[in-house]
Amino acid sequence: MCISSGSPLGVSVSIKDELDAAAALTLVDLLDRTEVHDALRTALKIRRGDWAAFDEAFVRYWEQRGEVREESAKRDSPRVTDRRGPPRWQWDGRSVRLGPSSEGRERPEGDTPGYSPDRLLRRKPFEECSPDDLASMERLLAKAMARLATRRSRRYVPVRRGGKADLRRSFRRAIGSGGEFLALARRNRALKDLDLVVLCDTSGSMDPHTRFLLTFLLAVRHLARRADVFVFNTALTRITPWIAPGKIGPTLERLAGGVPDWSGGTRIGESLAEFVSTYQNQLVATKTVVVIVSDGLDTGDAEVLRRAMRAIHGRARKVIWLNPCRSSITSSRPTRWKPWSAYCLCWRPERTRFPAHSPSRACHAVAAGSSSEGGSMIPAPFDYHAPESMADALELLERYGESAKILSGGQSLLPLLKLRFGMVDHLIDIGRIPGLEYIHESDGQLRIGGVTRESALERSELIRTKYPILLDTASVIADPLVRNRATVGGNLAHGDPANDHPATMLVLGAEVTATGPKGQRTIPVEEFFADLFTTALAPDEILTEIRVPVPAARSGGAYLKLERKVGDYAAAAAAVSITLGEDGSVARAGIGLTNAGPTPVKAVEAEGFLTGKQPDDAVLHEAGRIAGAAASPSPDHRGSVEYKREMARVLVTRAARKALDRAGGR
Repeated sequence: MCISSGSPLGVSVSIKDELDAAAALTLVDLLDRTEVHDALRTALKIRRGDWAAFDEAFVRYWEQRGEVREESAKRDSPRVTDRRGPPRWQWDGRSVRLGPSSEGRERPEGDTPGYSPDRLLRRKPFEECSPDDLASMERLLAKAMARLATRRSRRYVPVRRGGKADLRRSFRRAIGSGGEFLALARRNRALKDLDLVVLCDTSGSMDPHTRFLLTFLLAVRHLARRADVFVFNTALTRITPWIAPGKIGPTLERLAGGVPDWSGGTRIGESLAEFVSTYQNQLVATKTVVVIVSDGLDTGDAEVLRRAMRAIHGRARKVIWLNPCRSSITSSRPTRWKPWSAYCLCWRPERTRFPAHSPSRACHAVAAGSSSEGGSMIPAPFDYHAPESMADALELLERYGESAKILSGGQSLLPLLKLRFGMVDHLIDIGRIPGLEYIHESDGQLRIGGVTRESALERSELIRTKYPILLDTASVIADPLVRNRATVGGNLAHGDPANDHPATMLVLGAEVTATGPKGQRTIPVEEFFADLFTTALAPDEILTEIRVPVPAARSGGAYLKLERKVGDYAAAAAAVSITLGEDGSVARAGIGLTNAGPTPVKAVEAEGFLTGKQPDDAVLHEAGRIAGAAASPSPDHRGSVEYKREMARVLVTRAARKALDRAGGR
């Protein structure tokens, strides 16, 4: 452990890390330089920036260790011939020591310290496997796949034996027996189905590993009911219906006859791109594990592979690349390994596994990668940036282009990323930029900063007295915890028609200010929402301000929302703004609908009908009917199209009455 402190080379570790490293060394082959190196670097928690210094310290340690061993062997070597071979590192149950070799002696019956045939097989490369080794590995594979098929979910179900005591059910049973606990009810975590997609390379370079791959595919299909299997070479073929538990020989014949170009060339990038475009949306979800079995030998376009793997990373829970030839990758053939190198450029260590070149280790890597335990991210990986000035934020947008997304409050964007409905490579948080959170009036307009919190609108006396419709809107957005983080600008820039502010800003005639590298420009809200989740903002622009005209005399507005439960999106919602003339008629009217189409709906026909008329009940009812007919909602669990249109009619009528009361018309 002399290298662990590493102070001369600038690698510092704690005493706890040194103890962890000592424990890790008991689990690896101490004569294997690579295993010792990897175990120490992991257990000592060496930072990426210190890798070079650590590697230099390790080289010195290893060379010095070899010299010490040679001198010790010369000094302590016996004068008589020792037929047991050279001394070896051995484990005596408590520590590792250098002792005489066991060669030339019979191995005792049963398990012996430091020896396990399974562990040896897990380190054995594909190319060195004998038929007997393959048979043993197939048995290990069955065990690993059985582990895959018995994963436990977080949901508990009643069981007859084992598990934990279920006190609630036990008390209920005791009621029927006069309060006597005759037997404890028990519960355990339910078994969880495995979502698995396997893509296997069947090109000529993979021929030596065909037997193991077929065993792997048969075991996957037998134990994982929700597994889909594909093979690829120059094209992609779905073979799920062809795989059934049975003998390898007949299965190989069926696949060789049905899969085009078996044992031929390969186009990894093109095949994976075909999978992404044709099958990914229906087969890959947030809990799916994607396993790719390929040696990476390909002369295709590396950029195609990079794009395909990035798309798979964006949807799958974890991606596992099993490479049987990793041990053979050398710098002497860089051109053939271009796609593999391209994949290495786009992989993410927290969500990708590169098992070693042993088939048994590959099986256990799949089992470990599919486990629900662990700390893998739910969203697709991204880089987080927190600029402290608008110039820095615009520079980041210009650098990363469409691969970047602005984070304001994150209450709409982050759930989309978590559910994998969206994916970004770079997230730019503008919450630390000063001067973007304010509420004040100037030049005949109410000005609201882009990162002003919804809770700030609720607390503002100016909003409460002169803009009650904005108070109505902010107070029904989600819950107080969300409103403490959510921003007005983010609510608009997200472009979600189910958000509450867009309809309100439409009826108030608001406009937004977009800041970009060319300066600022003003966009009327009527022109801001282009399509579903699409706005008029350019990729290099940031919404920095919302401007609302100061209401004229005898003006009032209201926003009403119907939701299944508190904090839910609106089943229907309506915003109405009314300005009365001197004769009591409607001089100006604005009507907006939430969640009534791919963009917030401005009921222009209903506004025209209401303008110039005396706002009696009959007129308000007819305006509501016209506005409801303008809605084009989608049916979902919140209601049918007819129900949502009827609710829009009712809400427009009620909001118009409330706006009329606030305008002083009643």
